[in-house]
Amino acid sequence: MEQSGAVELEHHGEHLDHDLDLLGVTYHAAWAESRDRNASDQTDAFYAEMRDQGRKGEYRDFEMRIKPATPELAARLHVEEGDSLVSRAISRYVDGQPFSLQDSYYPMDISQECGLLTPHDVPGGVIRAMAAKGHVEIGHVDELTTRMPRPDEARKLGLSQGTPVLVYVRTTYSDKRPLRLTLTIFAGDRNRVVYELGALGAYTAGNGGIS
Repeated sequence: MEQSGAVELEHHGEHLDHDLDLLGVTYHAAWAESRDRNASDQTDAFYAEMRDQGRKGEYRDFEMRIKPATPELAARLHVEEGDSLVSRAISRYVDGQPFSLQDSYYPMDISQECGLLTPHDVPGGVIRAMAAKGHVEIGHVDELTTRMPRPDEARKLGLSQGTPVLVYVRTTYSDKRPLRLTLTIFAGDRNRVVYELGALGAYTAGNGGIS
């Protein structure tokens, strides 16, 4: 029995090593958007994160649209169902391969005040543009679920049949109200989401073996 148990543990270790090696791109969710960095919005944070990992990040297919708030969006952004929201969407690539799809939703009053109703990049980035008008992000709520991709998601991400996606929703807040909801669809076979919480001086010093 002891020998059988040792073999079983060894196999589990092999599976763990395989899982850690398989997912080569890491998203540090706890600080990717708010760490001490020169980046000014989510897109810039993505560039910085990929550069730190020795990869080349880029974004493509930017779209700005006005969309009605669904019940789910309305509840999280504290607006009325059907209210107009500004959607700013991109596809994120790593080393030329699609890795995630991202769509950020903003209440219309904030969008108008902060200059988000433009089909181009916002000078200095969206987060800084909001902060300059007094809408400073001080906290966020994250929701993570998994599901099978919708047909357009599978096509945009180049997913093989049977590959799931990780649905990552972040709602950010000022001290008065929700400011932004960012929906990210991660390809399930090429991403890893890491949360680093608490006093991690020892981890940071050696980076925990994760880059």
